[in-house]
Amino acid sequence: HFDNSIFKKNRIQINGFYSEILFHNWCCRSANLLQWTMIDNIDRCDASKISIEQFEKLYSSLNKPVIITNIVNDWPAFAQKAWYFENLRSNYSNNLFKINSGIEMTMDNYLEYVLNTNDENPMYLFDNEFVERNPTLLNDYQIPKFFTDDLFSILQDKRPSFRWLLVGPARAGASFHKDPNHTSAWNAVITGSKKWIFYPPNVTPPGVYPSVDGFDVITPVSVVEWFYNFYKHKTKCANKIIQPIECNLKAGELIYVPNGWWHCVLNLEPSVAITQNFVDKFNVNNVINFLQKHNKLNLLNLFKQKLNQYHPNLILNYQDSNNNSNNNNNNSNNNNSNNVWQQTCQFTFNFVTDSN
Repeated sequence: HFDNSIFKKNRIQINGFYSEILFHNWCCRSANLLQWTMIDNIDRCDASKISIEQFEKLYSSLNKPVIITNIVNDWPAFAQKAWYFENLRSNYSNNLFKINSGIEMTMDNYLEYVLNTNDENPMYLFDNEFVERNPTLLNDYQIPKFFTDDLFSILQDKRPSFRWLLVGPARAGASFHKDPNHTSAWNAVITGSKKWIFYPPNVTPPGVYPSVDGFDVITPVSVVEWFYNFYKHKTKCANKIIQPIECNLKAGELIYVPNGWWHCVLNLEPSVAITQNFVDKFNVNNVINFLQKHNKLNLLNLFKQKLNQYHPNLILNYQDSNNNSNNNNNNSNNNNSNNVWQQTCQFTFNFVTDSN
C-alpha cells in the first residue's frame, strides 16, 4: 500500500529561508478549487427530451459544446456503482492500469495514492487499453445515442486510440489541448466532479504557447497552476474580449467536446470518468484535411479507402466540398462559405497521437 506517513509529519521551520518555487507549489496545493466554480455558462440539454435530429441541429452541426443530462442513468458504472472507488478496488484490485506519468500501477495501489495525495500535479490514471486488459469494463457503459455514428470504427483494429478510463484525485486533470486527429469527443463523469474551460478553435488560451506546426504545446506544469495564474486573464481576438465557455461537470452528466476546441479539465474532487473520441459526418472532412495537412498518410489512405468502401457518398461530398473550397479561395470569396468550421475554427493541432 501507499505509505502516507509522510503527510503526517510535523512541518519544518527554517528561519530566514524563502523559496518562490516552494511557495508557488504550496499555493497550488492548498488552493480552494471551489473559487473557480462560480461561472457555469454552458448549454445543458436533457437526453430524454431531445431527439438525435434536434441534437445534431443545435450542437453537432454547429460544433458547439453542451452538457447532456439523464444520459448515463442506466449504465451499470453509474446506476449499480460498478465504477465507484470501493467496487473498482474490489473487482480490479490487482489489475494493472496505465498512469499518465508513463508507469503502471495496480488499481488498489493507485486508489490508495488518490485518497492520500496532496500533490500539486497528481498522477492521473489515463488508460487507453482498459477494455483490452479488462474486457468486463466494456459492459458497464454504452455509447450515447447522439454519438453512435463513429466513422473511425470502420478502421477496426487500425484505428488510433479512442477511449480512455480516467481516474484521479482532486487537482488532477488535463492541461489545454485539442483532441487528436480533429476528432470530437464525449466525456461522462461517473463519480466526483470536474471544471471545464473551453476556448474557440481560433483563440489560443492565455498561458498556452503552441508550436508553429501545432504538435507541441507549452503550458503551465499543472492544471491548478494555469488556474492560479491565468484564469482571470482577459483574452482578446479581433479587438474583442473572448469569454470562454466554463462549466462544472457533475456525476451523472456527460459533455460533448466538439472538434478543434481548446479545453482543459480540472478534477474538483476524486473522480472517475470515461471518454471516447469519434468521427461523424459533421467533422469527417476536417479529419481528412487534418491528416493530409500533417502528412499522416498511412492513416489517411486507409481511412479514405474504407470510406470509399462503406460510405462512398461521404467521399463524394468531401471531394465536392474541397473543390468548392478551392474555387472560393481562387475567387477570394472565403467569407461566403457556408461551412461553419471554415468561418470560425481554423487552427493548428497539438495533440500527441499514435503513429501514422
